Amino acid sequence: MAGHLGGAAAGLSDRAAGALWPADPGRAGALMMLGLPFLLAAGFLAQLVAALFRRGEVVQVVLLALGMPFFFLSGFAWPVEAIPAHLNALAQLIPSTAAIDGLVRVTQMGATLPEIAPILWHLWALAAGLGLVVLAVETVSPSRPAAPDRGPTAPSDSPAR
Repeated sequence: MAGHLGGAAAGLSDRAAGALWPADPGRAGALMMLGLPFLLAAGFLAQLVAALFRRGEVVQVVLLALGMPFFFLSGFAWPVEAIPAHLNALAQLIPSTAAIDGLVRVTQMGATLPEIAPILWHLWALAAGLGLVVLAVETVSPSRPAAPDRGPTAPSDSPAR
């Protein structure tokens, strides 16, 4: 009985490890190819929010508030077919939508790099577009105010010697 449980546990761990890092090097390469444009696009989206809302506290609240709608619009927790067309079109501007689609195709359906090429182009286009928008916003918007000058410190602020 103990041997049977050990074998089942070993098989389960092999399957779990395969889902995270597939044994096929081609699939691992496809996952890495998806990761780079996704990270760039997500980073530029975060920079765009930071450029629009200059205070760090506001940026955190805005991104927190957008997290759940982005998750549902991505098609991961809610079927894409049940999402209205106008919301689905809006969801294509969110980097996680294309990335989740590509990850599911590679890890669950065994898609190869040529099969996910349209998704890669989508992610690269998002990264380039969001990068250009961030550049434009940062170029046009006034610079952040400098920290207020507190002047020289008073003698009472320095430790006694």
